[in-house]
Amino acid sequence: HGIVGFQEYCFASNSLHITNSTHCRVPNLWQELSYQGYKVASINVPWTYPCPEINGIVVAGHGCPGPDSQFTFPVNFRDELLGKIPDYDMVSKFDACLEKGFAEFDKNIKSVERSFQQRLETVKLVSSRIDWDVLMVQFHETDKINHEYWNYADKHLRDGYSQQRDRLFSMFERLDEIIGELLNAYITREDLVMVVSDHGGGRLIAGIRPNILLHRWGYLKSNGTLARIAYRKIRRWRYKLHRQPKTRQLGAKQPKDLDINWRRSKAFVLHTSTPIGYLYINLKVRQPNGCVEPGQEYSRIIDDLRKRFSEMQDPVTGQPLFKRVVLPAELYGSDNMPSELVGDLVLVPQPGYEIIISTSRKKGYFRRIPTQLPLGTHRYEGIY
Repeated sequence: HGIVGFQEYCFASNSLHITNSTHCRVPNLWQELSYQGYKVASINVPWTYPCPEINGIVVAGHGCPGPDSQFTFPVNFRDELLGKIPDYDMVSKFDACLEKGFAEFDKNIKSVERSFQQRLETVKLVSSRIDWDVLMVQFHETDKINHEYWNYADKHLRDGYSQQRDRLFSMFERLDEIIGELLNAYITREDLVMVVSDHGGGRLIAGIRPNILLHRWGYLKSNGTLARIAYRKIRRWRYKLHRQPKTRQLGAKQPKDLDINWRRSKAFVLHTSTPIGYLYINLKVRQPNGCVEPGQEYSRIIDDLRKRFSEMQDPVTGQPLFKRVVLPAELYGSDNMPSELVGDLVLVPQPGYEIIISTSRKKGYFRRIPTQLPLGTHRYEGIY
């Protein structure tokens, strides 16, 4: 379908663009069902903005700019939804600051529970407007909760946080109640119900900065101190002059924000799809500042980097850092994946490890996360 993460890289402009529904290269499920005459409802499903025109109702989810945008189809359903649920939002917004203590944690959990309730109220409103054949509703907040507060649910760690554990579990009980309300109100014995997830969850063990390794191996060249200072000053001057918005999108650095000498660097990692990273070879013709010749030089670099990353070990445990270091075709099962999307090598860390996009060599290529930080990340199996 052509969407592998939050961003899509563009060779020509050397920039990342936020992905949305227009980047999908094939009709989505709701469009296919509409073509076959089914009445469908899609509520809070990620990457459904801009909303496709379907035989039914779409309320966009994660990836949408927010409730001020046109986040529904039909367009007039937006005003009706906000009239019924004035505080509606796609994702619960909270500050997971541990220093603020349990009161702040409880406030965040209440915000998540309100989001759960919003999904229930939206389903009720949609169901009063159309007699749908197929409904999908997504509860995104469980992902964010697992990222910020994993230790409070982890069976090996949660008993050390009894107050947070009990409050967190009461939140999941509330979600169970809401799902039960949906099933009791709209589902019969003849209906098919599926619970699906795109990944599991687990404790965040460590972060890996592959660009630091590429610099160490001579594949990535930095600009030098004077060039970095000059670039920062030029960016600040341009921003003040033109009042342009910052270039960072969804928390990711733009390639031009990284300390990379584009004319001399042969390889770099520019974006991730948590937890994996996409490595690009700076190929002549394909990229404006390409310096690697297609053919033998390209193949030699691919083979060398594949070997080097595969041999990297956790400096504490001695275990391999990467589960797989593969060509995109090997991971996605297709030779037709555009290299702008998935790069030339895909770095797949071991479960619990994440790729960090950084060129700062102050912190090294590896950072182990202290156990007392309750952070979580994705797992390749499971339900979050």
